[in-house]
Amino acid sequence: MMEAAIEADTPVLAICRGMQVLNVVRGGTLVQDIGNDDHWKQFTATELDSGSRIAKAMGTDRPERCHCVHHQALDRLGDGLHVVGHHADGLIHAVELDAARWVVGTQWHPEDSADTDPQQQGLFDELIRQAS
Repeated sequence: MMEAAIEADTPVLAICRGMQVLNVVRGGTLVQDIGNDDHWKQFTATELDSGSRIAKAMGTDRPERCHCVHHQALDRLGDGLHVVGHHADGLIHAVELDAARWVVGTQWHPEDSADTDPQQQGLFDELIRQAS
């Protein structure tokens, strides 16, 4: 489905495992277990590239409350993907597919706090705008 969405240039917001699937579909690999619980049910900050699609959608280059629930992470980056966000420990937390209109991925779960966090809601608002 991810390949079909990319081929059709359908806007995609790939969340957590979705970002991992996006990476693997593009030929990348995963760290199967990051070896700690630092990203398990934790709200953390993420550093974003200021010009990235994700930062623009969120209205910030440093969202403070990114809810993480993962023990895997991106390792070798897939073809055409561009890292646009990192956690303080260096793990990749956001990617974008350069050749696509709007295919982005977050390692965190913006849906977990979008109802109270306008930065997280901004990702969904932009996805809808792109799909319109």
